[in-house]
Amino acid sequence: MKNKLISIVLPLHNEEGNINELYQRLIRTLNTEKKYDFEIIFVNDGSIDSSLKLVKDLSLRDNRVKYISLSRNFGHQAALTAGLTYAKGDAIIMIDADLQHPPELITELITCWEDGYQVVYTVRDETKDISFFKKITANIFYRLINLVSQVKIDPNSSDFRLIDSKICDIIRQNPERERFYRGLIPWIGFRQKSIRFCADSRFSGKTSYTLSKMLRFAISGILSFSFVPLLVIIGLSIFLAIASIIYILFVFYQKFISGQAIPGQASVLIAILIIGSVQLLAISITAIYSYKTYHEAKRRPIYIVDETKGFNDEPKS
Repeated sequence: MKNKLISIVLPLHNEEGNINELYQRLIRTLNTEKKYDFEIIFVNDGSIDSSLKLVKDLSLRDNRVKYISLSRNFGHQAALTAGLTYAKGDAIIMIDADLQHPPELITELITCWEDGYQVVYTVRDETKDISFFKKITANIFYRLINLVSQVKIDPNSSDFRLIDSKICDIIRQNPERERFYRGLIPWIGFRQKSIRFCADSRFSGKTSYTLSKMLRFAISGILSFSFVPLLVIIGLSIFLAIASIIYILFVFYQKFISGQAIPGQASVLIAILIIGSVQLLAISITAIYSYKTYHEAKRRPIYIVDETKGFNDEPKS
């Protein structure tokens, strides 16, 4: 009887110092799972170092190693999308290539899948060598997104997860261009289970997630799963309108009834600054929503493939 296939999807961007160590640890773990076949799919997300060459060398030695090389850097979520599109497994495991996601945990992910869970995701209890600033901003992000979104996301959840092929098929059918998998997969539902782990520091190299990329990622996640920011704008607008009417009535009272009009240059300037700031905020938020709509309407491809190896037929769609 043919073994079930498990696909391992590994997006990578400039990870030349991690690939060989990652492969060795991955193989040691996969060799303990005798009742499954595996395909290891590296997704080269526009690396400018020797990452792709190292992956090509591995594919020559191990026919389980396949790769997809994108035409440029499209981003982590787009690279994951490419891997999920080409994956043929009965279950698909997403794992980063920086070795902060321990490959040894794959065995536990598979065990939970065998117990009937269609999604098994991981949550970081701790991350070694993480900066205080990143820890605080991550905490703020998860608190904020869970406050404004109907989809609840476990704080410190990661993109290291196993999904059943049924979930993967649903993701493939999703036409959304901007992907935020930490929100999208909880939104899909089905039986889900979390596993907690301690994330190691990077084995080699530096993270490509700059502050600006993290900020864009956070804003995209919040706006993709909530319209609460628009409700906040409406609430502020109503509040300022009522406050303005009350202030106007107060000025008229001071001027024509009490006869004790007080020069109000400072208060007028403050009111103008407050209203102007709220207007700018409202314009910015609505502009982002409008851009996201425009971006989806253009229907440009999420990624563009330059070359592949190891895939005998067309990817699933």
